Amino acid sequence: MKNVAIDLGNTRSKTALFEDNRLVEGLETTDQDLLLRTIESYNADNFIVSSVRKDTDLLAGKLPKKPLIFDNNVPVPIENCYKSPQTLGTDRLAAAIGAKALFPDKPCLVIDLGTCITYDFVTADNKFMGGMIAPGVKMRLKAMHEFTQKLPLVEWKPEQEVPITATTTEEAILSGAVNGVKGEIHSLREYYQILHPDLQTILCGGDSIYFENIKKAGTFAIPKLVLYGLNQILMYNLPMASN
Repeated sequence: MKNVAIDLGNTRSKTALFEDNRLVEGLETTDQDLLLRTIESYNADNFIVSSVRKDTDLLAGKLPKKPLIFDNNVPVPIENCYKSPQTLGTDRLAAAIGAKALFPDKPCLVIDLGTCITYDFVTADNKFMGGMIAPGVKMRLKAMHEFTQKLPLVEWKPEQEVPITATTTEEAILSGAVNGVKGEIHSLREYYQILHPDLQTILCGGDSIYFENIKKAGTFAIPKLVLYGLNQILMYNLPMASN
């Protein structure tokens, strides 16, 4: 069985082909035409779409087969304990489900590093508890420029080293943004690890590969985690769709 998972983010679109629950091919792009051509080439049996954008139905109508549109009414294989489930971003829930698929018996801290950064906790017995939403690195840089009179808009080159003790204003802005994110990750990981010593921390999202250097035991970078989760949701709903 071939499944295609599609994640439409704020700035990038991602898709992956799963065969027998195994990710075999994927694409990340800002080009919607390329995305559609790639999806069509997969010749898949089933499709699922998650989106934080408003054009979900437009893209869904161009797919080879009617997809499952993942929203807050779709059944999921974990218990959602969020107090306002209708406002919960589907990408957050999908990432949590992906984490539990990979670490089924472990408590998980899921950190999705994109335009915004989300920190979500899932218990060992599959309960999504919620977490935090914070600005991403580029959003922090833009905010410092737009909400002050003199601070410049600094470009972040993820491969560059950013010192904690900066000696120029541009370096100081970068340090505040990049090392601020690192500090958040470290702090949240330590907080949950005290409560749950067998915690697994999973970094995902477009910027996750740039923060791999803060990994330690029990921490993993899995950029396609949301797609893994979407495939799990699709598999969970296929028996219902066939009835």
